Amino acid sequence: LFRSLYTGKTKIGGGGFGTVFECKTNLAEPQTVVLKESDFPNSIYRRCPLFDIFTEITCLEHFRLDPAIADLYDYGVTESSYIIVMKKYASSLRDWRLKQKGALNDNLPTYLSIYKDILRAVAKLHANSITHYDLKCDNVFLEFKNSSNSSKWNDSDIRVILGDFGVCKMFLNEENEFCMRDRGTEVIKSPEMLALNKMKNSEADHYDRRRKVIRSEERRVGK
Repeated sequence: LFRSLYTGKTKIGGGGFGTVFECKTNLAEPQTVVLKESDFPNSIYRRCPLFDIFTEITCLEHFRLDPAIADLYDYGVTESSYIIVMKKYASSLRDWRLKQKGALNDNLPTYLSIYKDILRAVAKLHANSITHYDLKCDNVFLEFKNSSNSSKWNDSDIRVILGDFGVCKMFLNEENEFCMRDRGTEVIKSPEMLALNKMKNSEADHYDRRRKVIRSEERRVGK
């Protein structure tokens, strides 16, 4: 029944947590949506994605209708996978940036405005005790108030949306904000996360990824 609601599936991406498709709703007025599908593990040795799916849905539900966070339309279970359905946005920040022409300075005000909106959205996550561990241009989406292809934009022409919460995590409070599992895309991971990836489980149990910052602060104040 769930699959019958969506037609014309076309694969547009994928990773360790599932496959992403573009498809249309099977309604009187079809709408293009993005469908993220995570298969059930086919053996006891494969990691079950249920916890990450549940966390992603919880985060998106928490920010439902928030203009800075991707819209969640639907979610469910088929005979072989977990499904999340989200809004299809006009472009990712990466794709949009690759299409821009001219020197950096020509578009710098627009780039800085987008960056400011990204920081505001991330601050909103942190204020709600949520950390997004895979922030990159592929996971930042853009909506446009007009269809112009010009490289000259007004700040009000572009809306910035954060998406792909597959490796996010929710916390009770700041003190609880520790992630002892390697998360995110390797080329953009922090040095602390890369170090955690190399550690043995026995070492990771006692690893505080903020300890260098804490020790530096202690030295600064003479403790």
